[in-house]
Formats: sequence, C-alpha cells, structure tokens
Amino acid sequence: MVKEPNQASEATLRQRNERRRRKLAEEQLAMAALPLSRLSEFEAVDCAVKKYSLVRLGKGRYSVPSKYRTRRVRSHL
Repeated sequence: MVKEPNQASEATLRQRNERRRRKLAEEQLAMAALPLSRLSEFEAVDCAVKKYSLVRLGKGRYSVPSKYRTRRVRSHL
C-alpha cells in the first residue's frame, strides 16, 4: 500500500527531526534561567572632550558642542 504524499512527507519530517528534538531537549535542560531584570543595552563611558570639541569612543572620533570643550562627558556606547 502506497502512502499519500502528504502522509509520507510528514513521516519523513518526523523521522529526520527526532534527533534534533532530543538534542534540543538536552540543551533546554542545561540552559540557565533568564535574569528577571533587563540587561543594559549600552555601555556608559567617561571620556575627555579635546580642545577641538572631539571625543574618542572606541575607534571613532565624534564632535560635541563646543561648550563641552576641555570637560569630561559620559557617553553611551
């Protein structure tokens, strides 16, 4: 007796996904629970504003208003 195409494909998918399903169950047991509070989406960095109103963050230089020249500012990365 020949299975209908839809039944055959579902059986094939179930068979092929069984190993993945077992592995997923193992990984889920090993996973730690998520923290109740959200993680920070940025990193706060204190940096000095140079005399040309530029700050260096990471590998880039960024301009800031001239009133902050020669001061320290806090930036979010």
